[in-house]
Amino acid sequence: MQVKVILPMYNVEKWISTTYGSLQKQTYTDYEAYFLDDCSTDKTVEKIKSLSKDDSRINIICNTERRFSLGNLWTNLKNIVNEDDFIVIIDGDDWFYSKYVLEKIVDKAKEGYNFIHGQFMEYPKMIIVDERSYSEDVIKNKSYRKDRWRCSGIRAFKGSMWNKINIDQITENDTFYQFAADQAYTYPLLENSEGKIYRFEEPIHVYNRMNPINCDKVSRKKQFESELKVRNITRKEMAEIMRNDNLKLRRKL
Repeated sequence: MQVKVILPMYNVEKWISTTYGSLQKQTYTDYEAYFLDDCSTDKTVEKIKSLSKDDSRINIICNTERRFSLGNLWTNLKNIVNEDDFIVIIDGDDWFYSKYVLEKIVDKAKEGYNFIHGQFMEYPKMIIVDERSYSEDVIKNKSYRKDRWRCSGIRAFKGSMWNKINIDQITENDTFYQFAADQAYTYPLLENSEGKIYRFEEPIHVYNRMNPINCDKVSRKKQFESELKVRNITRKEMAEIMRNDNLKLRRKL
């Protein structure tokens, strides 16, 4: 099993040293990392090249045209991911919660889990967000799109599952979803997981809320509309989902 850490990035000069530092500190060290730059206009690329110049595990791929988050992943991962790989995706402006995260993920992957996620911490408020686990019924019926979204943090999965995604599942009118992109590719992964899903009961990821180009800050309306399309549900059905499930558990660290 080859562990590959995928870090899509765009204009994350302010945070990339923190992201890279959290990767470099991991107690599990047998990985390859791919920083996928989507035509950054700041010094993101120069900074990560300087930080990682002596680390042979680091690969930096720069797009020649702007692809946005999902297009960036899809275009580059098809040349990176093998069937037996275990993939860990974390955005270039976020970072690992502790130095043990990769080690914990690899342990669960070796136990046979196909998809792994967990709690996360919102920065800078230092709030732990617990989105809870999918129920047995949801997993059995593969009804993830009809349930509350529960995979906002790091997503880790078998490479064979990524290769089963059909491009029609992540595009609309032949265009990659720009909003709700994480949901667009995560739902097919969950549906292909054979129910072998593990969720950590502790934070494994720090979600950086300081970035002004987070999707919900750019346009919450477009994000919501894309989410409805990705899930193939109506506004009424979404309201019902939110009403029938407990709210996220949030606690101050």
